[in-house]
Amino acid sequence: MLPCKFTEEIPIVAAFPDVYQTESNYRAIGLDRPMPHNKEHHLGLLCSRWNLRPQEVRVVVLIDDDYSNVDAAIRHGYNAIFVR
Repeated sequence: MLPCKFTEEIPIVAAFPDVYQTESNYRAIGLDRPMPHNKEHHLGLLCSRWNLRPQEVRVVVLIDDDYSNVDAAIRHGYNAIFVR
């Protein structure tokens, strides 16, 4: 048994950056600029929701099947795992 219980539910939403490149599309979901072509937007939302400071992002782990997303996450200070 783990010493603590993780109780917060986090919705997982598929958001494809290619869809959110035109102004009408990215403004419709509340963005003020096109969505990046990696997980930067999604990871930023998660950190905001958890009130994480930049030096605390290492508690977040991205698991992704797109190596470019994993690479970008690592470059931004996150832990990331590439799966096939």
